[in-house]
Amino acid sequence: MRSSLGRRRGRPLLALLGVTVAAIAWVVFRNAAAPYTFAETLPPMIHDFGKSARVVSISVDPQGVRYVVIGRDGRVHERDYGLAETDDPTQAGRVGISRTVGNAVLALSSVDAQLARTPLSAFDSAVPAALFAKLNFGSGDSTATFTEGGWFLQSAASAREYEARYNGGGLHGT
Repeated sequence: MRSSLGRRRGRPLLALLGVTVAAIAWVVFRNAAAPYTFAETLPPMIHDFGKSARVVSISVDPQGVRYVVIGRDGRVHERDYGLAETDDPTQAGRVGISRTVGNAVLALSSVDAQLARTPLSAFDSAVPAALFAKLNFGSGDSTATFTEGGWFLQSAASAREYEARYNGGGLHGT
């Protein structure tokens, strides 16, 4: 037969365990940045390069979003919204994950000019996530790549590949 005193002695240990688990989770999640999404990166792309900037390609994957567009200046702009390991200067030897934005400017090639038909303003920021959800693809193992007027989707968990128009319509297996 247990006394109520014995139950009370176990409660501080459970509380300590709960606090320890919470502290570990806080440290882990503090150092793990969430990848950029298409929904949050499309508006700054339109702001920086204009509604009429033509898209050569867009890649949405577990590491972030990568755009290749032809800007108002007629040059090819590559912007990579990604994740990178970084050293935490506040604690020696500590490594974390940070969100990064990389930019490159290239000369326009005839191939880029041929591929770039769809303007940035034609895209709905919800389309890649909606297509992933419709296909039951997890965002942590799936890729959506836009090129030549359509999205091409694949997942590490599925052997099938799919394609859809830029607006998400016409989804079908390839």
